[in-house]
Amino acid sequence: MYRVTFPKKILIGVLLSSLAPGAGVLLSQPRDPDVIVVGAGIAGLAAALETAQHGASVLVIDLWSVFGGHAIVSGGGVLLTGTPNQDRMGVVDTEEILTKDFFEWGKSPDPDWVRYYVKSNRKEIHDWLLRLGVSFNDPFYDPIRLPGNSRPRFHQAKGGGFGLVSPIYRAALAHPNVEFLFNTEGVELLISEGRIQGVRVRNARNGELSELKASAVILATGGFQSNLDLVKSNWPAGETVPREILAGSGPNSLGSGLVMAKAAGGSLHRMDHMWNYSSGMKDPRDLTGKRGLRTFNTRGIWVNQSGQRFLNEDSAEGERLKILLKQPGTTYWNVFDEPGRSDLSVFGWNWMSEEEKSRALVKADTLEELALRIGLPAQALQQTVARYNQMVDSGADEDFDRFRNHRVPQGATPPVVIAKPPFYAFQGFPLARKSMGGIRTDQYSRVVDSNNNVIPGLYAAGEVAGFGGINGVAALEGTFLGPSLLMGRVAGAKAVEDLRGSVESLHREPRLLSANPTPPAPEALESAVDSENCVSCHTVAEDLKSTARGYEHFRLVHRLVFLRNYNCVQCHSEVSSHGGPPHRIDRLRQVQNCELCHKTG
Repeated sequence: MYRVTFPKKILIGVLLSSLAPGAGVLLSQPRDPDVIVVGAGIAGLAAALETAQHGASVLVIDLWSVFGGHAIVSGGGVLLTGTPNQDRMGVVDTEEILTKDFFEWGKSPDPDWVRYYVKSNRKEIHDWLLRLGVSFNDPFYDPIRLPGNSRPRFHQAKGGGFGLVSPIYRAALAHPNVEFLFNTEGVELLISEGRIQGVRVRNARNGELSELKASAVILATGGFQSNLDLVKSNWPAGETVPREILAGSGPNSLGSGLVMAKAAGGSLHRMDHMWNYSSGMKDPRDLTGKRGLRTFNTRGIWVNQSGQRFLNEDSAEGERLKILLKQPGTTYWNVFDEPGRSDLSVFGWNWMSEEEKSRALVKADTLEELALRIGLPAQALQQTVARYNQMVDSGADEDFDRFRNHRVPQGATPPVVIAKPPFYAFQGFPLARKSMGGIRTDQYSRVVDSNNNVIPGLYAAGEVAGFGGINGVAALEGTFLGPSLLMGRVAGAKAVEDLRGSVESLHREPRLLSANPTPPAPEALESAVDSENCVSCHTVAEDLKSTARGYEHFRLVHRLVFLRNYNCVQCHSEVSSHGGPPHRIDRLRQVQNCELCHKTG
């Protein structure tokens, strides 16, 4: 039986010179950690914190230079039941009702994970998150009922994905048992005597390979929905493969964890179970034309290549996608007017300039001109909009039942006419978003082979494991982030239990250690070195030209720095107390600066 050791704190020097190539190298590691977590998204962070709370030492590695994965740019919605929010609304929800919804909507969900999630989501997700500082209590975020749910259960964290994930990261940063190594790609699992013994990694900035040893590894690398070849090769049998589909998951959601697990003897399952969206827009920053952004526009209508509406724009996501795949070219145009422009929401727009946003939209003073610009029959588009406006005035959508008697489903926006110029349109495409299949695990998040035998020392959590199969073929909204967090906690606790032989309880309370740092005093900021001094040492402009994967987030944020004319100290205020280089990044204090880009509202 393997037992947890209690090594000295792993020392990882993360200098402000991380702006230079080669940053993120493990500078000093006196002893190997007990557990390595591959991926610093919501599942990986939950796994790391849970592991640390049980007394084991943890090293979290991530391909990017920051935490959060795909979850941090999500809406931050979690399916929860039995909460004070539901009680305040008078919602009666039970384990039996939720279980029934899981099976009726998902058809073939994993019964063990459904049973555990239904029973434990209030305590192990909701209450746990609240103690970490996540808030669901703003009345604006009262739970709503989304397709498949017979009750309002979708709880959106205040601050969206950032508001959900950053408190977990802060707690992990503050814990003495947890260390982070960024700009580090997991390449291959190390195996000795039939047991996982660590990870071979590659520095994402300079390409150097090295080995990290540990007694257990938890894979939390996300899904594969940005690997469009893998998406198409696993497309559900009998369904139309889109002529064009956009990558809408995180840039690193390429399936690397699947490759590592399979090479180590793990098996994959439910790979054709995906949750893709119909509301994709091409990202105007992406020169390849392959990446997309998710959109919301409750005031627009969708028209096909003939200029005709073809669905209820507010229908369930899975239903909309099936209808879209039957349209010529598997594409459409979203058409709206000036008031609708202000209603348009796009995940990722706060990272763009106004010029880039305008490139994503086609604008015209009349519907006829708009039709000509987007290649639709002008008369057909004008007639379609006129009929829609007439139905809005009468209060009933007689074509697709989007509204009836001026009423719309909970969470939808009352319909309005499309009449005030200028008019806008953007082309919509299917958007590959979430993987509901992946590495096969048991109910303890242990990776298993094709014969259902556990691979010693290997665990998987979150999207890389298909969320345990909890969704079946269709997801109740909120059952991506919630199961990721729960699986991460289970994997962390089980890894320690397997190493030590027992744990005090499967899920201990989070212990916070100065997780909310004191911001720097105004006088400290005033006396900080200015940007001119910073760039005299740090080659920011040169690093922006690097195409290495370890610079992807760096390029993204520092591009905004130049667009918005930020001073370096706005994002690196923690170095203001230092007299000069070398500086050390205080990641705990730096988290608060993430809000400069991740608008939390």
